[in-house]
Amino acid sequence: MPASRGLSRHNPRAAGFISLGIILLIIIGLAALGGSAYWANHRVPSELNRAPNDTASGTLAIAVRGVVGHVLTYQITGPLPADVDIWLGLLDTQSNKEVWGEEGVKLGETSIDLSTLSKHGIPISIPPGAYSLRLSDFHTGTVFMQSSSFVIPAP
Repeated sequence: MPASRGLSRHNPRAAGFISLGIILLIIIGLAALGGSAYWANHRVPSELNRAPNDTASGTLAIAVRGVVGHVLTYQITGPLPADVDIWLGLLDTQSNKEVWGEEGVKLGETSIDLSTLSKHGIPISIPPGAYSLRLSDFHTGTVFMQSSSFVIPAP
């Protein structure tokens, strides 16, 4: 009698089935962990999801109205904080890094020509991708409001 036959008393199919089950559990567990980690990193606090025209509460709000060609249109509503220099930053949502910004924000609807932006006097190019706008204190960096994500399409 060969040695391999005497060592295994289990059904070979059952052993393979259990191994497949364990592999599936591991894959499902990793997918659940990965999905929850993605959600935790990409969620936006509820106060940032305020409706664009929600000024009844007297809070500052920013909403992107659209991107057509190379023109970005946004609207700022609500009272601006007194004695604060407001900074408008354009953030790459994937890296959460500011790619452009300007001081002197005003209430109302404004359009920016993305093809003419500059940083420190040097022309910059904004690549296609997902972005958001953030209003913050120029001196302290305190964030007041951030828009929902929007896409700048390829030209």
